[in-house]
Amino acid sequence: MSLTLRKLLQNPSLRLKVVVGGGDSQDALDRSLDREFEWLHATDLIDPTPFLGPAEVILTLGWQFPVVEAADSSIPEVRVAPERLDRIYHDYAALVAAHGLIGIGFGSDVVHRGIPHQLATACRRHGLILFEVPYEISFMDLLQEAARVLQRDQTERYTRSLRAQKAIATAATRRDGLTATLRETARQLGCGVALYDPLGRAVTVVEAPEGPRAESSELAPFVLEGLESRQRFRSVQVTPEVEAVLQMLGETDDPSGMLVLTLSRGFDDLSRNVLTSVLALVSVSLEQNQALAGLHRTLREALLQLLLSGNVEVTRHIVESVWGALPHPRSWRSSGSPSTSTPSA
Repeated sequence: MSLTLRKLLQNPSLRLKVVVGGGDSQDALDRSLDREFEWLHATDLIDPTPFLGPAEVILTLGWQFPVVEAADSSIPEVRVAPERLDRIYHDYAALVAAHGLIGIGFGSDVVHRGIPHQLATACRRHGLILFEVPYEISFMDLLQEAARVLQRDQTERYTRSLRAQKAIATAATRRDGLTATLRETARQLGCGVALYDPLGRAVTVVEAPEGPRAESSELAPFVLEGLESRQRFRSVQVTPEVEAVLQMLGETDDPSGMLVLTLSRGFDDLSRNVLTSVLALVSVSLEQNQALAGLHRTLREALLQLLLSGNVEVTRHIVESVWGALPHPRSWRSSGSPSTSTPSA
């Protein structure tokens, strides 16, 4: 869902004009213009709600309303008492607002002369956007522009998703692959990223680059609850400003940890696509780290057995080949470390 009236208004060829912005202040107008809606539907039904979903916009010529000022002499006018006319528009605006519709696009000078002021008053009262579609612009023009906006938005999201996934995959090839992956994820999505072990302890925490943040102590109870309940995926509201998305790693009966993303905005399709890639990379990194830790443990046990059996030189050779040269005993004494000399009484 990515349509907004602001995106349609940005096309000067449509010459759309906002009459009522859903509020009296500039902030209210900005919120109204940036509020997303699903689609635009042309209808002159007095009650279109059975055929519409919420978060949509109506396009109408106003045939459902009494024509008291006709745009053309061929359209018959009717006389309606002002109180009754106000009530008709009030009931209509109340009906569509209660259904969740965003607003109304009114085709002016086709049936009615201009836009009925009673409709503007009713829209203002019920917080609806009302914008004028001039006579020269057809509703089909708006629908075609809306389709183009959606296509551009989809292409942009797809490109951003590929770019983000490529950057994160590149980070995973670095020496500190796991940490680099988490940091790049935070940068690409603008969110906080935290990795927890199977016991619910924080292993790596990367703060959100900007905006509201959630403390690790605030996340810990949700992580423990998710691990105990064996929930693979869940979304929780940590604070009024921050939502956390928790994804279990490994198998549900034997989890290897929990990946947590903290977002100050909605979890959109881009975030979902990137999260899928991140999960795969993190899972592989964890398996590699665990395998490497197992090899190191086996190597240390073997070295201990060699040392206990008296193969000191062989042990030294292996240790220095893997971890570098051992410190010389003289450096222990010069640095203040314990020496083999017997302390004086």
